Amino acid sequence: VSAWQTAIETFSNNPLLGRGVGMPIANAQFTDPSGSVRLLTDAHNTYLSLLGESGLIGFLTFLSIVGFASLTLFQWKPEDASFKIIRLCLLLALLDAVLYQGLTGSYEDARHLWVLFGIAAAAKRMHNAQ
Repeated sequence: VSAWQTAIETFSNNPLLGRGVGMPIANAQFTDPSGSVRLLTDAHNTYLSLLGESGLIGFLTFLSIVGFASLTLFQWKPEDASFKIIRLCLLLALLDAVLYQGLTGSYEDARHLWVLFGIAAAAKRMHNAQ
């Protein structure tokens, strides 16, 4: 919660363009189980990290990419059973990556999320080309 609060402060200080990609977003001190005081600089929330690093412009860009991938998968109506399973698995993976994992981790820079976006777009395009 402290990391989220300080990430919100970072965003409120830099709302349009953010603090900068790769810059520390949170500034939360905590005591680990061994009793050492540590500094947490990651928000551990994709949305807050994006807002803090890239501001509203980066956040809206990310949401548009997620929206494009989601819309692509929802509009895809495969007739073959195997493609229906692929579509369902991609939708579940996107839902998990963006909603569930996005609330507890900063995965906006993770390659698996970007690969998922590419696979979602390519799967529909490949199916339409057949």
